Formats: sequence, C-alpha cells, structure tokens
Amino acid sequence: MSKKIFILSDETKNSHGFIVDSAKLDLSRFKLNPVMLYNHDQLVGRWEDIEMKDGKLTATPVFMDEAGEELSQKVSKRVDKGFVKGASLGINITAVEHTEGEVPRVSGEVLEVSVVDIPSNANAIVLYDSNGAKLTGSHLQLALEKITKFPQTITSEMKFKSETYKALGLQENATQEQIDDAVKRMSEKLAAAQSSIEAEHKLKVKTMLDKAIADGKLKADDRKIYEDLADVNLELATKTFASLPAMQKLAGQEQHGSSTEDRSKWTFADWRKKDTAGLLKLKADKPDEYAEIIKK
Repeated sequence: MSKKIFILSDETKNSHGFIVDSAKLDLSRFKLNPVMLYNHDQLVGRWEDIEMKDGKLTATPVFMDEAGEELSQKVSKRVDKGFVKGASLGINITAVEHTEGEVPRVSGEVLEVSVVDIPSNANAIVLYDSNGAKLTGSHLQLALEKITKFPQTITSEMKFKSETYKALGLQENATQEQIDDAVKRMSEKLAAAQSSIEAEHKLKVKTMLDKAIADGKLKADDRKIYEDLADVNLELATKTFASLPAMQKLAGQEQHGSSTEDRSKWTFADWRKKDTAGLLKLKADKPDEYAEIIKK
C-alpha cells in the first residue's frame, strides 16, 4: 500500500484557462465517499488523510489489493516506483468569479479524484454536471466557454452606470451582497407584477365572455374559442364582442343576424362584418369551408 502524499489540487492555472479556488471547494460529498479512479474512469481505491492547507488539497491513496483487482495493483506499483505522480479533480462547477484582466476562478463540488498519468494542472480537470454525469464533447465545450468567456458573477472590478445603481436603490459603493439582494428584490417585484397583470387579464376576459353569453351574443359552447382569441389579442376580442349581433330565435334554432340572406355568396369581408362569431365557429368546426371562404 502506497503512503505517498498526493497534491490533489492547488491554485495553479490549468490548461482550460481557469483556476480552481481552493477556499471554495465543497468537499462534503467527497469526504463521505472519497473514491479514487484511474484517469477518471475505473475505480482503483480511496483517498485518506484529506487535508486543505495553504491553498493545496492533499490526500494519501489507498489502493485495492484484493484478488482480481489487477488494474489497481498495477497502478499502485507505478505510484510506488514514481512513474505515476499526478492527481486530477472531478468537479461540478457551482460558481465562477471573473475579474477583468485576471484568470477566472471557479468554485465547485468535488465528486471524485483520480490518479492520472499526467499531473492534474497540466491535464486540467474533469467536469461533471449537477447529476454527476461526466461532461464530454459539445457539452464540455459549452461549459468551458461559459467559464472562460462569460462572467457568471459580479466582481468588485465591474461597475454599473449611476442610473443602474439608482434604479436598484443603491449607492455606487454598494457591496456584492447588497447588489445581489437588490436584484433579487427587483426580480420578486417583477414576478408579482406579472402575476397581477395576468390575473387582471383573466378577470377581464371572464367578465367579457359572461356578458356576451348573457346578452345572447355568444353560446356557452363557443366560450373556449373566444377565450383563446382573447388570450392572443384582447383588443380584437373586445371589438369582436361589441360587433356581435344578438342571437335570434328562428324555427327553434339560434341564428346570428339575418336568417334569410344567402351566405353562400358571402365573401370573407362579408363574414367578418356580418357574422364574426359564425366565421370563428366555421374555422374551429369546419376548417375546409373556412379555407374556401378566405379565398373569396
């Protein structure tokens, strides 16, 4: 069993162009299950004596030596003889801090640490998503672009215009925490306002439909058609309801407008002017006939 101490991570810039912030590494899940893989692939043991000191995360590897663990025993021998010296983190990135002109620094949750043939900082690290799935291909590339190209958090170097601070209700020397709190409050206010607008819209539509049905301008069975119209364009729905004639009883049936006029000669404009409700019902119930009317 090797008792060599490995540096699992330090604050050196890796080949992907960012630094893992040692002070902001979440080790809680890793310490509960400190698995050691070989090249982020196969299980070969566990880590003991895990320690964070002076910006360096260190631990001692314990290799599996049971019968049938040929890979583990092979890697253990390479470590003992000094042929394998490197370790590499497998982490889920949880935050990124950008300061203009400096290397991005990431915070993350450690999921596993591997013994690797190439030292960790030269080999960078392996990234996982929040579900523990290893990122590869385009998913990995997208994650790296977000880390190295797009700021994820506001830093002390980033400045807003004075109007922005005023809109947030802050002084221009506001701290990061104060900015975050102000943005959260504004987001909550916007969400509440949007909810109020939607509730008011639904009430207007309900009131309008109830009145149209009560006035005999609309059949209850057609309510859903007009609800959909109002959701898309409330102004058009309002004008449509205002122009609808009251239904007239004829031979036991309800009809809109004139019951004697030959509608087969009506153009689309005629339908729109004389019986908008009937036109919408045709569109819903008889799309083929509606399509022919549009051509007129």
